[in-house]
Amino acid sequence: MATIPPSDLREFVQYVITAVDANPDLREPLLRALLTEEFLQVPVRLARVEDDVKTLKDDVAILKDDVAILKDDVAILKDD
Repeated sequence: MATIPPSDLREFVQYVITAVDANPDLREPLLRALLTEEFLQVPVRLARVEDDVKTLKDDVAILKDDVAILKDDVAILKDD
């Protein structure tokens, strides 16, 4: 593999960015070369976390309703 002198490194990086912008099909192979599998899986894992958070929010909303009903029931029982 050829070594790029530091003075040309910025130009090389800009060349790669320009090439990827002009050829979007290069983006995926470049990302696969640069990123580990762990980083490549971040979008999938984030989607799972978002789904889990939505489920938890829905469950908490139900629990809040249930607690409100239980508080009312306890208040009635205290009055009896």
